[in-house]
Amino acid sequence: MHGRKRIDPSKIDEKKKEAQKKKLEAYAKGVAGAFALRKARGPAKDALYATRKVLEVNGDFYTLWNYRREVYVQQILPDQSVAEQLATFGTELSFLETSIAENPKSYPIWNHRLWVVQTILAMKEEEKEDKKEKEEEEKEE
Repeated sequence: MHGRKRIDPSKIDEKKKEAQKKKLEAYAKGVAGAFALRKARGPAKDALYATRKVLEVNGDFYTLWNYRREVYVQQILPDQSVAEQLATFGTELSFLETSIAENPKSYPIWNHRLWVVQTILAMKEEEKEDKKEKEEEEKEE
């Protein structure tokens, strides 16, 4: 297609076929593992690791981006201070940066990045409001 020579499928090297088959099996195993963790409500670190491995191969997997969001909202963020949350999202932004570099036209990646950035901005806004309230309380005293 578009200037590329068509390769006859019967001439594809057996080693390449075997390597491709192994990659596909690893991908399928990763997807199954991520879904099993989701169903069992597995540990957050395991869930993030499993989804990351699959998303590095296929960044267009909406369901796994949504699962990552669930893990952050339900398991990770409630137990962290604002500073820890910002550090956590810094790590997520680094992962998103590499994902976007590999697949810049992937809507699911950009959508997840938008959620991360909006969440960071909301946290910073909330932090500002808390500071204002504390200052007002101090002035009243």
